Amino acid sequence: MKKMTTFFGIILGVLFCLVSTAPPAAAAPKALLIGVGTYKHLPYTTPKGEKLNNLRGPVNDVQKIKEVLVSGYNFSPDNIRVLKDHEATREAILKNFNQWLVRI
Repeated sequence: MKKMTTFFGIILGVLFCLVSTAPPAAAAPKALLIGVGTYKHLPYTTPKGEKLNNLRGPVNDVQKIKEVLVSGYNFSPDNIRVLKDHEATREAILKNFNQWLVRI
């Protein structure tokens, strides 16, 4: 459970960095929000008998973050992309990051 909490904390930290990075003056701000709560190997019972389930919060969290960005930070809803659960594949994350968010 501690590893999942740490992983989720890292993801939120990365998302915060992406959102808080100031865009060039002429560009509208963009955000790529990723919420993964369903994992391939969960539910799982640890050797100590603890049951680890899929997370319920991440998908809700990205929706709330999107609402805050639109209402509190003047982001256009068209400039926010959300990848949830199975949509958040490595390929989809890299494609959205490289071709849409920063255009590498």
